[in-house]
Amino acid sequence: MAFLAVAMAGAFLIQPPRPHGGVGRAFALPPCFFTENPCTVRVVDPVEAPPDETAVVPVPIGLDTDGEECSANMVVATTMPVLSARFATTSITPVEVSFEYVALDLAPEEGADVITSGTTAGPGRTATLDFVPGTLRPGGSYRWRVSGAGDVGQGRPGWSGWCGFTVDPGAPDFSSVDDGDYETLVTLGLLPDRTYSIRLTGGQRQVAAAAIEALNRPDDLDDAIAHEEWQRDHWQRATEERLRVAALIRAANGPAVTLTGPQWAGVVTDLGSWAEILDEGADSEDGETIVDARPYRAASGLIEKKLAAVGTSGRRN
Repeated sequence: MAFLAVAMAGAFLIQPPRPHGGVGRAFALPPCFFTENPCTVRVVDPVEAPPDETAVVPVPIGLDTDGEECSANMVVATTMPVLSARFATTSITPVEVSFEYVALDLAPEEGADVITSGTTAGPGRTATLDFVPGTLRPGGSYRWRVSGAGDVGQGRPGWSGWCGFTVDPGAPDFSSVDDGDYETLVTLGLLPDRTYSIRLTGGQRQVAAAAIEALNRPDDLDDAIAHEEWQRDHWQRATEERLRVAALIRAANGPAVTLTGPQWAGVVTDLGSWAEILDEGADSEDGETIVDARPYRAASGLIEKKLAAVGTSGRRN
């Protein structure tokens, strides 16, 4: 009842525990913490009040959007900002954290509300939400909040106020990048909206196309574990795109091959994956014909080296 009375007052102070004792900085939650309106969690001067032993729900503090203090609206330069928060709590039990983010220009029936749960953060630790490629888009506006109450689906209290942000319209759009290719794309220093031309011999083109085709056989879809229709559709589209790239490589007119950043990332990924599979087959004792992995690994290394030399100077699509 004491906690409820304080909450109804509209704002309260929580002083997080300090490892060496003494009085630390207290965190004031403004009245909008208890409303649907965006607000900022701010830090106030030290106070002598001890932590509220009756506050069983961890209080979200220190909310950041890609390293910047939470605000009603801000602009981020990437479609994959990192959302983070800490929690004021007197318990030593790790906090079960739930993030909720909402695309402001989508209707609820279009999947506007998305909740990511299951993250845990111990006392004094930071919980983060990392977006995967293609989740957010350039120019999109979003708001997010966080709770440390655990099962928020059952209506438990503990949500923070809303933080808002807009992705810079000029930010790179990674929606065309497969999740497994994103790291390769970044490592190579390529951009998703540009094309890159490098010179390959006929043998190198043959090896690259063969690796892609070996890993993306359409018949494999029949034995796929993913039975949900949307999963199968995604898998089929991804397979068709990979095979289209293989055909482009084979049909290249002359030594120069031109592909987009995501397409080149897929080529490098498939070459490396196929080389690993061949190495595993060479170590097995099943008596099958052993295919030499070295040409595939050599082609992968050569393409990586040439793409790294090109850098971000490709042609914008």
